Amino acid sequence: MEIKTVPERRLASLRLVGPYSHASISKLYSDLGKWHLSVLEQPAPDEAISITWSDSALADQSTWRLDACYEVAKDTKATGQVRLRSLAGGRVACMKTDVPENEMHRISDYWDWLFSDWLPQSGYEPADRPAYEVYRGASKQPGFNVTLCLPLVNKHAEHDDE
Repeated sequence: MEIKTVPERRLASLRLVGPYSHASISKLYSDLGKWHLSVLEQPAPDEAISITWSDSALADQSTWRLDACYEVAKDTKATGQVRLRSLAGGRVACMKTDVPENEMHRISDYWDWLFSDWLPQSGYEPADRPAYEVYRGASKQPGFNVTLCLPLVNKHAEHDDE
C-alpha cells in the first residue's frame, strides 16, 4: 500500500449501467478507444481508469454503474455518447497488483481487504469521492497491471495538510 497525493485529472468517459462482465467492459473501452482515435486523432492511451459507482454486494445488478475513462487534455470537447468529467486530486491509498485476465473477478477480493482490513487500521477514512482502478499496459500483456485507488482523509483533521 502506498499513500500518494495525486493531481486532478480530466477524463473522457463512457458509462455502463447494469451487470458487469469482461465482455461489456471491454466493449466500452473499445468504443471509447475508437472515439479517442476518431476525435483526438491519437490511439487510446496505455492507461485506463475505471470508476465503479456501485457496490456489487449492496446494489441490484440492474443499477450497477461503471465509467470507463481515458485521461484527456483540459480543452478536449465531448462528442456523441462520450462525457467529460473531472477526477478530483488529493490523498489516495494505492494498491498495485497484477491480475490474470481470467481472474478479474478477484478484484472485489482486493477491495474487500482494503476496506475491511487495511482501512480500519490505517488512521484514514475514505473521502467523499469515488474509488477507482487504474489499468496499465493491458494491450501489451495478458491480464492487467491494476492499481486500486481509494481517496482518503485523515481521521484527525489537523493532520490533513501532511
